[in-house]
Amino acid sequence: MFKKKEKNKYLLWAFVLTFFPTFVQAQPIVPAADGTGTVVTPNGQNFEIQGGQISGDGANLFHSFSQFGLEANQIANFLSNPAIQNILSRVTGGDPSVINGLLQVTGGNSNLYLMNPAGIVFGANARLDVPASFTATTATGIGFGDNWFNVTGVNDYATLVGTPSTLSFSNSQTPGAIVNAAQLAVTQGANLTLVGGTVISTGNLEAPGGQIIVEAVPGESMLRLSQPGYLLSLEIPIPTSPITPLSLQQLLTGNNPTTTVVVNDAGGIELVGSGISVENGDVVVKNAIAQTATLSANRNLTLVESQLQTTGDLNLLARDTVRVRDSLANPFLASAGGNLYIQGNQNIDLLALNHPQTPFQSGGNLSLVSNGNISGDSHFVSGGSFSILNLAGGLGNFVSYFDPIISSDGDVTFGDYTGVALKIESTGSINGGNITITGPDTTLTGSDPDIATLTSFPALILRAGLSTLVNTPNIQGQTDFTSSGVTSSPGSINVGNIDTSNQGQGDAGPVILSATGDITTNNITTSDQGPGNAGFVELSAGGNIDIGNIDASEQGPGDSGAVTLTAGGTIINGSIDQNEQGPGNAAGAPAITANTGVTDPVTDTDPVTDTDPVTDTDPITDTDLITDTNPITDTDPITDTDPVTDTDPVTDTDPITDTDPITAPIDTGINPVDISTNQVDTGINPVDTSNNSPANTTITSADTSINLIDTDNSSPVEADNTSLVEADNSSPVEADNSSPVEAGNEPSIFDNEQSRTDSSSAVAEPASQSVSAFEERFTLQFQQYLELPTDTPLKTLGQTRDILLKIEEETGVKPALIYVAFVPQTLTPGVPSSSQNDQEQLELVLVTSKDSVVRQRVEGSTREQVLKVAREFRLEVTNSNNKDGYRASAKQLYDWVITPLEADLKARGINNLVFVLDTGLRSIPVAAFHDGQEFLIEKYSVGLMPSISLSDTRYRDVKNLQVLAMGAAKFSDQEPLPAVPIELSLITSSLWQGKSFLNDDFTLENLNAQRQQQPFGIIHLATHADFQPGKLTNSYIQLWNSKLRLNQLSELGWNNPPVELLVLSACRTALGNEEAELGFAGLAVKAGVKSTVGSLWYVSDQGTLGLMMQLYQQLKPASIKAEALRQAQLAMLKGEVYLEGGKLVTANESVPLPTELSQLTDQNFQHPYFWSSFTMIGSPW
Repeated sequence: MFKKKEKNKYLLWAFVLTFFPTFVQAQPIVPAADGTGTVVTPNGQNFEIQGGQISGDGANLFHSFSQFGLEANQIANFLSNPAIQNILSRVTGGDPSVINGLLQVTGGNSNLYLMNPAGIVFGANARLDVPASFTATTATGIGFGDNWFNVTGVNDYATLVGTPSTLSFSNSQTPGAIVNAAQLAVTQGANLTLVGGTVISTGNLEAPGGQIIVEAVPGESMLRLSQPGYLLSLEIPIPTSPITPLSLQQLLTGNNPTTTVVVNDAGGIELVGSGISVENGDVVVKNAIAQTATLSANRNLTLVESQLQTTGDLNLLARDTVRVRDSLANPFLASAGGNLYIQGNQNIDLLALNHPQTPFQSGGNLSLVSNGNISGDSHFVSGGSFSILNLAGGLGNFVSYFDPIISSDGDVTFGDYTGVALKIESTGSINGGNITITGPDTTLTGSDPDIATLTSFPALILRAGLSTLVNTPNIQGQTDFTSSGVTSSPGSINVGNIDTSNQGQGDAGPVILSATGDITTNNITTSDQGPGNAGFVELSAGGNIDIGNIDASEQGPGDSGAVTLTAGGTIINGSIDQNEQGPGNAAGAPAITANTGVTDPVTDTDPVTDTDPVTDTDPITDTDLITDTNPITDTDPITDTDPVTDTDPVTDTDPITDTDPITAPIDTGINPVDISTNQVDTGINPVDTSNNSPANTTITSADTSINLIDTDNSSPVEADNTSLVEADNSSPVEADNSSPVEAGNEPSIFDNEQSRTDSSSAVAEPASQSVSAFEERFTLQFQQYLELPTDTPLKTLGQTRDILLKIEEETGVKPALIYVAFVPQTLTPGVPSSSQNDQEQLELVLVTSKDSVVRQRVEGSTREQVLKVAREFRLEVTNSNNKDGYRASAKQLYDWVITPLEADLKARGINNLVFVLDTGLRSIPVAAFHDGQEFLIEKYSVGLMPSISLSDTRYRDVKNLQVLAMGAAKFSDQEPLPAVPIELSLITSSLWQGKSFLNDDFTLENLNAQRQQQPFGIIHLATHADFQPGKLTNSYIQLWNSKLRLNQLSELGWNNPPVELLVLSACRTALGNEEAELGFAGLAVKAGVKSTVGSLWYVSDQGTLGLMMQLYQQLKPASIKAEALRQAQLAMLKGEVYLEGGKLVTANESVPLPTELSQLTDQNFQHPYFWSSFTMIGSPW
């Protein structure tokens, strides 16, 4: 029996040993007996190094060591002379160099190179005393033109003339790592270079007046050293080496020089505090000061609490993701006196907001470049232009969830923006795409004069052509910033659609644009549909204004928004809608002031629709004055309950009441019209007529004065108190607070069924009303995001109970459906609001096959409180180093979600829970909820449904189905999955029956071909899958040669014949993001399969293999699929699956791990990090 071993943490030395197969400690310096002639003379703590080989030009001195290391207080002194330009040393014995003393060069101004492919560690006491530049590398060769100084073998030293130009990394695996915990500094004007497979520097790097290069490179590559200020390029290598680099874990085990990096229980590497993982190919840098610096990662560039300062250019590069974090204790800073260039090929993830100092500052241009998501939760100040681009040089999109402010002493360029209140100020022009503001910037602090607006409203503020910026670099005693920006003059604004509207609590946001040049936009929407006010629109241009429609209307009880347009040139705008449809105050007339003219149709484009035609035979004939002294009256209310979809002009023989005569004198030379109906067709300036308070619009220009009257009706038509009236095919008109009429003939959902309500609030309506509202709400959410057909009928309560009863009869399992949702505290309980509010209360609804529906309001559990704990729980449960850190949040969630229903669950004999969860809760592992004694999974099997109406709940036994298993172990742009070959082989050869395909056979074409040849009932994909915010196309399943996007899943035909189970063994889902959650929780529906097993986060390769082995072992004896997953999770929880002696051990077999994993330390998988991530999605039966 496997005994639980003590979980040991290894600090950075432990981290180092992952890269080194032997125990790492400081070694003596031993010259290699290979004919190089290096002589080492010990003198107390000093080692004098002389001898070696000289190049043909006398400029290069070469040394060879079998071991090279220094303990604290020891000195390695390389003897040189004035003729020697470069001293190059190689370490050939296969052990890493652990240096905790002083490296010194005396007798000449020579550059020093240290090459050890096994790995290099600089302890906290390491120091440099070299007169010129220093390079540490785990390369296998250093090139001089076409000739090489190889790490092993015999070199022709006479030919190695000139300056070293190239580093070669000949091994196929990730090259050796470099770890630095020291204060490494070179003299003024010298360069400092660290190049390896992975580079972690938690100490300081200093090259005042020189260049710092920190680079992680892949195996089988060559790095050509460029001139200072230029980026580095990778090419095909020539030399080869027999030395095997140590893994990062090996390198750090036993000799960790820093307390900020640890090897966790899962065998992974992570940064202490942030919990961010570090993997092969990553670069981590804490502090760097230089004239220029380039930090370049083959995978991720991770900068946590970093202080990076250059007087010249600063380049931050990653082939995957650039990640930046600060903390409450320590700020982050990237300050460049020249250009600041940040490129993450797949993602840029910036979150640095805890300190008033601006984190990103440049004296020159500041650029963010990525083909993926650019998340910019920070402040940026650029002395030149500011650009957000993709890798092809086109406009890049970016998002911000917290606090974006951009200040540029030049032009600003970006694609689409989605996020909280945004401010951009520029001395040049601002050019962007569509801008969608999702909320106020509540975290913003500081002295910016716009803070009150940005923190209170979902505001957009763009100011172009400024003479002075409000936000300037603010580092005392640091880089002297001199603007190098080339600005467009005068500064103009050119963006797409702008949306600061609001549909929930609070106000819509203002749009404030000012430019010394022109302002050009598409439509501007600042409307409000909630209890707040619409936002105002304020545009001021020194040149022309050319914009689309403006919608500042108010459809709730608040006020509509004011509109002010001021231009030194002409103004061209579309319709302006300021309708006030509630009891609030209507905004004043739009103030439009232009110097040379206005083209302005003031219209409301929402038609008044009713199937009763409205007609008026009076022609519009008056060419001088618009008058109608006869009131327009209609004493008959609009009561038609049928959906209205006709887009033809509105006609009605019943008069419409308006007691005020319409009078609008026009003196503009435009064809005047006499309005005697509410439909005007002049072909020039449509006049908007409202049956609320008419808006008298004043437009002022040099030679025109126009008074136009807005008398159209843009509000939804209240038809009656029973149904939803649709005015057309896109704009539903809400008639009451009850549920909409279904497409089918059945009642909207839950008939007159028995129900029970438990709440401290007095609630009269049955609990079935809650079920109806929740089912409709969640079904609609998934339909909209997943682009599903909208004609799916909602399940009635009777149908839902029949489904649960049938499952009981067919499987012997007793399931319960639990809705977990947030509802307003002040509105009718059980009826969810259409928007999210932090103070909404948690409500639970329990549906079983026979007993009454139970509804429970959970007092003291607001959305804000619950989601805060949910986020804490997700972060804590994914930290396997913290044994019980998740317990408090796990119990709190159990108390909120399970405890109020527990008595009913026990009384009804329930053993399977199916959760339908609200936004923010779909990416947490429900299985790991804990009552203080047991996990939820120890009592019940669990599953996650989008809604029961969208799920295929037909039961079928999977025991005799064939499995199609596909996957990849290696990827061009993602981390390898070395256990995948074993996973696929085990599943199809011993655990189940079917076919498997690996690596280059794992293509979309082969996936489709195999499924067409044989209707596999189970599909298993062992590969990366990522559920990301934004569009469906952002989420994907990684195939060998392509990404299968989420929007493509429905094209695969997996619903005909149906796939009973889809297994994704390496998923991850963005925490708390609504769109990412919808993608994950709706995966089964979108793919057309009945059930899906996926993971909420990446689990270690060995942990995933263990769970998958257990899952397929349990599928045949289990009554339902969720029970099989439960038993697999319990086996891991109980310590029945573990890693020992390089083998994965389960109750039934012991499986040798691949070479990449066989050297991991023994471990168990009892922590919920390893098993709770895996979730049953769709039908759990």
